[in-house]
Amino acid sequence: FDDPTGGTPFLNYSTATFTESAGGAISNTLTVTLSSDTFTVPGGVMTGGGTHYTATNVPAGLTMVITGTSTTTATVAFTGTATAHANANDIANLTILWANAAFTGAYAPNIDDYNKNDFNVDFGDATVVYSGTGFSETGGNAGAVSGSIIATITGATFTNPGGTLTSGVDV
Repeated sequence: FDDPTGGTPFLNYSTATFTESAGGAISNTLTVTLSSDTFTVPGGVMTGGGTHYTATNVPAGLTMVITGTSTTTATVAFTGTATAHANANDIANLTILWANAAFTGAYAPNIDDYNKNDFNVDFGDATVVYSGTGFSETGGNAGAVSGSIIATITGATFTNPGGTLTSGVDV
């Protein structure tokens, strides 16, 4: 319900999906815009656990942080890394339930979308892309080779970046 005339207060969310960047971390944030009322914390971190909001269905290892950025906007972000972050661990019902203390004038249940329960957390399975010229025997049938193959990983990180991978352990 969008009422630009200043009627019923409502919350507008810039996105409904949080996306994994790598290793269980969430890379993006969303902006919440409040119309026809103001936030009580216009320039700081709001308190979860029921004081300003309650977050449910947050993947283990992640913590939701809501920060007021003005009297009418807030940013929702996550800290930490999800302990289970395979594609099968996606969430389709992450919920933010706003409390009365988050708003200066309105009773939370009178604000449209104060209880939003359809946010998504999209974990991506890691993918590896190989490039390079490959390997060629240098000559003389002596078993020596030259060349390289480059493995580029997306959606995760190598456990030993910049180091040597161990056969049977890392590869």
